Amino acid sequence: MKEKGNGISSKTKIVFRSLKYRNYRLFFSGQSVSLIGTWMQRLALPWVVYQMTGSEVLLGIVGCAGGSVCLIGSLVFYKRLPELKKIVRPIYVKMGIIPEVASGIQTASESPAG
Repeated sequence: MKEKGNGISSKTKIVFRSLKYRNYRLFFSGQSVSLIGTWMQRLALPWVVYQMTGSEVLLGIVGCAGGSVCLIGSLVFYKRLPELKKIVRPIYVKMGIIPEVASGIQTASESPAG
């Protein structure tokens, strides 16, 4: 379904119509740059630690430390906002399951194939 003249479909116009507002363009581009920077940092820091030390233990500590900030922040909000408890509770349940799954994977990888 093409419009006459510019060749841009009406669906494309609907999807990108928010970009005609300057403030939203600034917000969108700023968030994009920020997100790219966050991804770069989350990938680069463990890589540098592993390259410098060669230690899987330190690599795990760096990963755990990176996630602990979110955990502590969510615990603070969890205690102060009662309506947030409904949203955050399933996340904590999943976090409790992760160590069990990891130990199961480790046990399975250590047992001989056969």
